[in-house]
Amino acid sequence: MISMDGRQKRWPMAAVLLATIVLICGCGNLQRKYVIQDKKFRITYIEDSRTNDNSLLINELLVDSEPSIRTRAALAIGRVGGDMYRAGLRTHLFDSIEVAAEAKFFAAGLCGDSSFIDTLLILAGPGHPARSAAIEAVGRLADSTRAEQLAGFLNDTDSLVAYQALLALWRSKGWSQAEQMAQIGLTTSNRKILYGALYALARGGRIEGRPLFHIELSDPDPEYRMLAYAGLGRTADTAAFDMLAAGVNDSDDRVVANVLTALESFGGKGTTVIGQNIGRFDDEKVLALALEAIGRKPFNGAAPIAENILRSDSRENILAAACKTILMIQGAGALPTIDQTLPQPTPWEKQNIAEGLGKTADPRAVERLRYYLSDPIPAVRLSALEAACEADTTACAGMIRAALSDTDFTVQTTAIDLASRKGLTELIPDIARLYEGDPLKMADDLKRGIIGAWATLAADTLRNRQFDTLMIATLEEAINDQWRVIRKEAIDILWEWFHIDRRDRIGLARSKVEKNNYRRLSQRFPANPTAIITTSRGTITIELLYDQAPLTVDNFITLAEKGFYNNRIFHRVVPNFVIQDGCPRGDGWGGPGYAIRCEYNRLPYLTGTVGMALSGQDTGGSQYFITLSPQPHLDGRYTVFGRVLSGMDAARQMVRGDSIRTVTIQYPKGGS
Repeated sequence: MISMDGRQKRWPMAAVLLATIVLICGCGNLQRKYVIQDKKFRITYIEDSRTNDNSLLINELLVDSEPSIRTRAALAIGRVGGDMYRAGLRTHLFDSIEVAAEAKFFAAGLCGDSSFIDTLLILAGPGHPARSAAIEAVGRLADSTRAEQLAGFLNDTDSLVAYQALLALWRSKGWSQAEQMAQIGLTTSNRKILYGALYALARGGRIEGRPLFHIELSDPDPEYRMLAYAGLGRTADTAAFDMLAAGVNDSDDRVVANVLTALESFGGKGTTVIGQNIGRFDDEKVLALALEAIGRKPFNGAAPIAENILRSDSRENILAAACKTILMIQGAGALPTIDQTLPQPTPWEKQNIAEGLGKTADPRAVERLRYYLSDPIPAVRLSALEAACEADTTACAGMIRAALSDTDFTVQTTAIDLASRKGLTELIPDIARLYEGDPLKMADDLKRGIIGAWATLAADTLRNRQFDTLMIATLEEAINDQWRVIRKEAIDILWEWFHIDRRDRIGLARSKVEKNNYRRLSQRFPANPTAIITTSRGTITIELLYDQAPLTVDNFITLAEKGFYNNRIFHRVVPNFVIQDGCPRGDGWGGPGYAIRCEYNRLPYLTGTVGMALSGQDTGGSQYFITLSPQPHLDGRYTVFGRVLSGMDAARQMVRGDSIRTVTIQYPKGGS
């Protein structure tokens, strides 16, 4: 050190020691931070590649001294699944740190092994961390025989424990405790517990819940009223019919949607009320729902109502619903009216016409459906095939055989599904021939359709074993596929139905992420980015939950910045449930050309939650959905990767066919 006068000056020994300690500690903290990041990178790689690394994940990372590492390792175990991790998870299930315990319990709940239940129930006792997560996991694993044990948690002082116990009883069908569940709902002052009781009893259609449903019809929160009306409908509560009918006047369209579904359960009596009030339904989704309800459960005078709407409305979704309704009521005799009103129907209108015609065996209906089988739009051919097989069962096998040669994989896949559902084992050779070409040129959904059909048709061929060799040959070919999902499904069927063990052939999952990029992805954003989705109905702003599902968020951002989502339509809109987007085909069958792994997490599906659409585990790509109301039955089954920050009004106004204009990503400071 140099003094003010320029002469050399020595540090005091204590100061030197202090500086040395600070330097060492600083380096130690930096090294510790790097070690933690590196371990998380390794876990992400194991998870994304579905690596069978039992020793590393269980014996090292699941018992790491750092809670965040144990948490991350447990999540990976739940997401990867399989037998290889269960024993190790069971050994290390207890954790004194709440966040790590929650992750371990969540993983146990996803594994499907009921032998975890007794341990989880013990860990759900007083004094243990993450008690509500333990009960949630039990609900995923238990059956009705555990109802009494779960009911012991209904009066717990922790409201989250009581709430999860209610949902666990619903999941496990523990209806021997339904009366107690209803009493808790009637007497509790806790809104969370009230919602849990209401949801469980309404979703289960339990008559024990009727007194609770009656009271909740006047709840100020529409999400509670929605459940109350749903419960009245599912329990067919005739004593409350007048109260139910009054629900068509509710100020919230989501509630009205549930009212219409509930009224339909009363047959013509309920749909008469719908018909009498149909003029008050301004929301396009609600009006379409009302039309279809009076078509399925018609009353005297229902057809003229639908005809009047067909002639006076110009909205595609309403016209399509009116066509289907008239055809369900009048059969093929309504075709002249429809043809006169819609001389050039859109593909969506044709799909609905086909669905309406499938309810009748009238030769005129079959003739129109056969005409639609040659339509240039695959979605129309697909709908026509399903309807034609329903309308003309004698010619079904021939139509399916012809559809197997269709130029579009969606029609072929639908034909395969129809063949398996109808037990048409004679079509096995025709289906198997689809696998004789180049598998690299086959659509993945088609390959999965063939494999899935074998699981159903194998049961029908066990009596004569006629096609075993053919099916086995196809499955053996499938276990060479580049997509792990296909390999796994083929291996499972070979083992279950033919007792051929190829489980050592499952291999790693291919990822679009290079191995050396996992570290970059794990540190890409210091905070969650947002997505600004500009639609034809307004702007929706979404927080992308990078901290919960980094690979899913990275995939969404990559697609968004390529313009993938621009000008796409919301191809699926279900009132009071979800809106769904991200299909380049616009019919729900499309994707980006690859699949990403699921990143299941404990985030619940509340109103405005954004999740990945799937057709099975690890089949996500580009399609995502936004929930329009809470959906606890989706929890832990679909990756949650976002939540709506603003714009739910726009989301609720969305109808099928509305479009996204642009998706813009906003990054946090320091992100890229």
